[in-house]
Amino acid sequence: MAGVAYFRAQSLLREQAVRQSEDLIVTQLGVIDQEVRAKEVRLKHLLDSSDFNILTELAVHANPQSDEFHKIRTSVLKEFEKLNDEESSPAFDQFILIDSDGKIKVASQANWQGTSLAGAEFLDQASPEHPTFAVFDLAPMYEDQLILVTILEYKTSRGSSLGMLVGITETKSLQEIIRPLRALSPVAASYFILPTEQFINNNPETGEFSILESPSASQTKTIIPLINEKMSSGSTTPSAIEITSALGKSTLTQIQWFPTMHVGVALEMQTSVIYKELNSLAPFT
Repeated sequence: MAGVAYFRAQSLLREQAVRQSEDLIVTQLGVIDQEVRAKEVRLKHLLDSSDFNILTELAVHANPQSDEFHKIRTSVLKEFEKLNDEESSPAFDQFILIDSDGKIKVASQANWQGTSLAGAEFLDQASPEHPTFAVFDLAPMYEDQLILVTILEYKTSRGSSLGMLVGITETKSLQEIIRPLRALSPVAASYFILPTEQFINNNPETGEFSILESPSASQTKTIIPLINEKMSSGSTTPSAIEITSALGKSTLTQIQWFPTMHVGVALEMQTSVIYKELNSLAPFT
């Protein structure tokens, strides 16, 4: 009877931990979703501006070496500045305007102009419903860095596509956006899983992002297929799994696909912490 009571208590503790971690990940991702959506609305507002539409068409067709282009670029950058000045915090750290061939025509960083992003998967996958992507190592502009790119297609009045307007949220600003997840430490740790099957850690103290070079076999064999399944089906319901972390610790981990950033999110809790008080009763049992 004592043994049955012990294992029943363990089961109840697990169920409680699953419910609590599910509530945590859903609530915190909801806060992040609002932040990202606000950025998308502000970029859409700029794209809908008639003045900006005129400048976009001029910039796409102008010769980058001409004096006319430099004047157009100055006007485009002023529109970017106006967008960032509309509210207390800037909408984006950088902006780029890409033509239909994937070539950067205008950028807030002049040395980016002329760079080709043709072949970048996120450009083809962007949609009006989910235009924001978490991207790691966007070379040559952001090597070994995690950033957010928000992409809106620019179409003429006739419906033909001229290119894309992209707002970039750099690493430091992204750290502030995901602060709700970092705030869960030390109760739980979080990390991201990109569609490229890369695991990205976020240091809860410094906020820095780093790629996890050696995820555990348990993580790669269990999490990646689960994320791919959720991504394909569009499911945003968290799933609780028990796996071994990269540090070799047994964990109860909630996995959720987060389409707002096109990334999987993992929230892990060590089972030793969950069952700590119960395990102290083992000798008594």
